[in-house]
Formats: sequence, structure tokens, C-alpha cells
Amino acid sequence: MGAKKITVLLSFLFVTIVYSLSFTIPTDSIPFKSKQQDGLTITYETFYPTIKNLKASINNEKVTLSWTGPDKEIPIGNPNDESNGSIRMNKMIYAVRWSKDDLTSWNGYALKQIKFLSGPILTSVTYSARVWEGGSEASAGTLIAQKEVTDPVTSLKWITVTLDTPVPIDINKDLCIGIYTESTEGNYPVSIGKNPGIREKTNLYSSGDDLWNTYKTVNWCISGIIEPIAGAPSGYTIYRNGDVIGNISGNNYTDVVSFGEYTYGISANYNDNESDKVETKIRITYLGIDPVQQVKTPAVFPNPVKKGESLTINLGEFGNEAELSYYNTSGQLILQEQVSNRISSHNIQLDPGVYLLYIKKEKQIHTLRLVIK
Repeated sequence: MGAKKITVLLSFLFVTIVYSLSFTIPTDSIPFKSKQQDGLTITYETFYPTIKNLKASINNEKVTLSWTGPDKEIPIGNPNDESNGSIRMNKMIYAVRWSKDDLTSWNGYALKQIKFLSGPILTSVTYSARVWEGGSEASAGTLIAQKEVTDPVTSLKWITVTLDTPVPIDINKDLCIGIYTESTEGNYPVSIGKNPGIREKTNLYSSGDDLWNTYKTVNWCISGIIEPIAGAPSGYTIYRNGDVIGNISGNNYTDVVSFGEYTYGISANYNDNESDKVETKIRITYLGIDPVQQVKTPAVFPNPVKKGESLTINLGEFGNEAELSYYNTSGQLILQEQVSNRISSHNIQLDPGVYLLYIKKEKQIHTLRLVIK
């Protein structure tokens, strides 16, 4: 949605034939949500995190929506754990891994920091934080980022390493983060946590090559901080039945409607870009009675109704037959029709405005105020 793109034309000369490939690629660093392929032209669409925890509460004809925005920061791995010992190695990589299935909810995020809890005994230890992608439970994959730890490391302290450039998370590849250590004497550089571990995910280690070994079912005290690449939302767009009804900066919205069924959607805005919508469906009933069931007095829903949409009319106590007359606010008769069913649907083609709907059966007349958008 709203990706900034450039097109690069690559030409290759073979004998006397020129082959040209055209690729459309984004100029920003936001990861791809999907791609569309049309011949040799590949279009990538950027992804913007959307809202969470959408809730709707109903009070008579008022619908109040509330939600939370995308997480500004998400700790991943084993944060805030306590040391439960360590293992002694002179040269070692301690690592934790997430499979592709683990990463699906982090689309649109980037890893900006790696944290680790130092071990209990440290003598002349050097540390380096590292990031790999595209590996497996057996191999690290491709090293895509590393950062030396230059500040002094004391025992049993959580150390934060901020990467020079945040690493976008590719949800189509496994992700590993780890701590590489070297020392001239036997040390215990990184702590094992008290939280339970997961085999082939939280207990990986290597003596320095790209192949993983596993150590029991420990849980290294290694974690990361991820954040949305697009930054914080600039606001939110509110939808009712597919139409925009509001743009706000807060996290709640109140709408006033007549009884009927409605689908509300909320999207997060990032300046000129918009996330996917999160939707919820609600039903407003008439005096606590389902509008398609028997009602005492005639009723219509939805109200307001959009021109071209279907308006349902329930004749209630009027039975199965009545005359419908639509008047504008000037008292002019605009439309008149007969109905022969207690519940009927009408495709509204009247111009937007306020109308009075007279429902007449013999000497009985019931008047309703109808709003058309």
C-alpha cells in the first residue's frame, strides 16, 4: 500500500539479441507484504502494521469502538530472565532461533537491539552481537548484521547492543540472533535462564562455524527489541459498511446509528499510507427485538441508509399490506408505492437528504423520519 517505487531496466547482450528485464522495487526500507508478477515486471507492496484488540460496545443506538495501536516496541526471546548458571567455553556462539511460522505476526517490523545477560565469571571476554537469516535448526544461515560490544561487560548484567542499522524481519526466512564470545581463559560469558527452553530454538550454540549444536533444553538469556519500520501511526480511519465515516488521532470512536447490522473497520494511517483494516460486525436491535422479527410499530433499517443500498421495512402491527409515501422536508410527495409483505426490501434511489415516510393502512398512519446519504 503506497510503496514508493523505482523501475530499473537491465539489458543483456547475447550475440545479436538484446534481452531486457524490468523490475519495480521500493525505494524505502519497509519489508514486502506481497508481490504481484506480470510477465517480467515484479511489483512489491509494502506492509504497515495495523491495529489490535478492536472492541465494540453498544448502548441503545450508540456504538463505541476502541482499539490499541501497533506495538511501538516488542521484546522477543527471553527478556528479563534471571541467571541459572552458564557453561564454560573459550570461543562460542550462543544463539536463539525463530522459524518462519514464528515470524508471521512481525511483518513490518525490524530488529533494532539485541540484549543478553552476562555470565557469572568473566575474564578478558570479548563480545559480538550477530544476526542471521535463512538458516534452520541445523545451520545459522547468512550473517546479515553484527555489532561489537565495546563497553565493559560486568558479570550478571543485562547488556543492550543497538545495531547500526535496524534489520527488517523477512517472515519468509528463519531468524537467529546470538552472542559470539572469545576469551583466553575458561569463562562463563552468557547466562542460562530459569525460564524453560525449547529444543532447537532457545538452546543453540556453535564453536564458531555456521553449524548449530544444541545444549540440553536450556534457554539462553538472549532477547531482542523489534519496532515497526513505518514508525508510529499518524492517525486512524474509521469505516462503516465499507464507507469512511471518520479520521481521528485517538483510540476510540462513537457512532450513532439506527437498528440493523453494521460492519465497522479500523485502519492505521502512516502519513500517505494505510494499513489493512481490522473489522468487527455488530447488530443494533429495535427495543431489544431482532428487527427481522415481529415489532409492534412499523420500523425501517438501516437508518441512515445510503442511496443505492437496500432499506428493510417492517410493517409490524400493520400486517402484510400498506401504502408507503415518501415526502421531502418541503412537503412534496416524492415516491409512493404499495407493499404486500410485512417485511420487504427496497433499493433506495432517492437523492441524499431527510425524508418523511408515511406508512398507511386504511385509517392508520405511522410516520418515520428517514435519512438518505
